[in-house]
Amino acid sequence: MVTISDQEGTIVYASPATERVCGYTPEEFLALDPFKRVHPEDRPRYEQAFKKLANTPGLSLHLEHRVRHKDGTWRWVEGKFANLIDDPDVGGLLATVRDVTERKRAEEALRASEEKYHTLFESIDEGFCIVEVIFDGAGQPVDYRFLEVNPAFERHTGLHDAAGKRMRELEPRHEEHWFETYGRIARTGEPERFQNAARYLDDRFYDVYAFRIGAPDERKVAILFTDITRRREAEEERLRLRALEASAQSEAAERLRIGRELHDRVAHTMGVAHQSLQLYTLYTKSDPTRAAEKLKLAADAIETALDQTRDLSAQLARSGTEETRHGLGAALRDLLDTHVPDGVEATLSVAGDETTVPSAAEEQAFLVMREAVRNAVAHSGCGRIEVSVDVDEAELRGRVEDDGAGFDPPGGPGGWHDDRGDGEAAAGVGLRSMKERTEALGGRLDLSSEPGGGSAVEVRIPLAD
Repeated sequence: MVTISDQEGTIVYASPATERVCGYTPEEFLALDPFKRVHPEDRPRYEQAFKKLANTPGLSLHLEHRVRHKDGTWRWVEGKFANLIDDPDVGGLLATVRDVTERKRAEEALRASEEKYHTLFESIDEGFCIVEVIFDGAGQPVDYRFLEVNPAFERHTGLHDAAGKRMRELEPRHEEHWFETYGRIARTGEPERFQNAARYLDDRFYDVYAFRIGAPDERKVAILFTDITRRREAEEERLRLRALEASAQSEAAERLRIGRELHDRVAHTMGVAHQSLQLYTLYTKSDPTRAAEKLKLAADAIETALDQTRDLSAQLARSGTEETRHGLGAALRDLLDTHVPDGVEATLSVAGDETTVPSAAEEQAFLVMREAVRNAVAHSGCGRIEVSVDVDEAELRGRVEDDGAGFDPPGGPGGWHDDRGDGEAAAGVGLRSMKERTEALGGRLDLSSEPGGGSAVEVRIPLAD
């Protein structure tokens, strides 16, 4: 709207747009005192500006202030005022005014939003930064520049005064996987949550949530992260202590299993040898041919007992830690190659990153799965054994499945017992040991089987609380 007033502020002209801006018709507006319509907080500033304008011919001013609308609400207006007293075509103070209420509301909302963002940015315990990913001529991510960092950033990274600097400038040895991940997020716009190591940032381990912000061509990524090194170390220590507890709890069961093996296999075989030697002595003079047969039987039995003893001795001598020194997958591969007889098909699949599994959990998982493989070979009469390992951030899952005779666990599927369907009590002892090892780590052991339908043993060990 356009108005003209004299040097005292009395309005002498109001354009038709007056009604759209302030609700009054031009005739109604001419009768109003313009100063009384100004918001009390803005009035001193408005009157001072008007006085200066009225006393300075040719002066122009820009002013924003609140005025009362005809409906009683306060509206923000933007005015351009000019002293054209000496202009014969105007002869007064010219004002061009427009309603800017919506703009002021948007500015206020933006200010409040930025204030909340700044408060959050400054106060959160997590590290936060915004980076600009830098790509080479081939479109590959090669670096990133820190645009903003919050106060917690330095505590979580050990990097000082990072804003405005490139990552390779701060730490040239930083791993490639960080650049690849942030480059992928900048290109695709798909957010990612992950955990990974930063060896050259004091060997820290991070939990990260990263997402693209701004226009795609800006290549900017916001990163919210936490240094979980101590938490991870504490988790590994917890698993280690649980593994020690599991070993202690299962030691008696392991000794019992070895004792049963000595009694049922070695002692029985030596008994056959002893009896054959007695018969050899008896038949030496009366029946030399039969005596020779008994001597041969004794020799074969002694050789078998020796092999059985060596096998049990090796089992006692090898620790799980030794066998898993090259990883759980490698240990299971070696187990299948050495313990599964010819004629039985054995397969192994490993998914996930084995390196994230603490050694204590890896060792106990191997011992449980080793016992499951031995049970399948010794008692099921199977033609196929399938072994699998799956690792993610939450847990390790191992499974051993065979197509053998199966059995009917008392208590139904998942029940626990002291005897398999073939009457081998040693197998039941082994199952108890497996269950104790798993539960000591806070995990779960599931057993499913039915007569003629094979068996499956699954171990699940948590890797995070």
